[in-house]
Formats: sequence, structure tokens, C-alpha cells
Amino acid sequence: MRIPFSAIFNVQVNGTVSSRTPVEIEGAQLSTGVSFGEGLSIRGTKLRTLIGHDLEVTESDGFIKVSGHY
Repeated sequence: MRIPFSAIFNVQVNGTVSSRTPVEIEGAQLSTGVSFGEGLSIRGTKLRTLIGHDLEVTESDGFIKVSGHY
């Protein structure tokens, strides 16, 4: 399923990104509100570069699993 980045992540004023919902990225399961710095990547792409883009996700076991981006 294709959804906007902003549907599952908030971008904070200080530049960090936090999850709005439980999220799984590259096998790591993260609770709601967990913040990420600039170093986190999704399939080799830094999370911060995805702001404003769509993500490919599936929902399973109470988590939104990010599998790619557009």
C-alpha cells in the first residue's frame, strides 16, 4: 500500500523524525513516538531524504512495515 511519509512520521523542529504509529523498518520494530536522527536508512536511503515522498508499506502484527519508497 502506498502512503505519504507524513501519515506515519512527524518531522520535529530540531530535524529529528518520530513515528506516529508502531513502525517496522528493516526488521527493527519501533514504538509510537520513537525519534530518529539523520543516520537511519530505509533500504540504503536516508530517512530524512524521504520527507515529502510516499512509502510502500504493509500492516501486520500491529506494525506498519516500510518496504520501500517512491
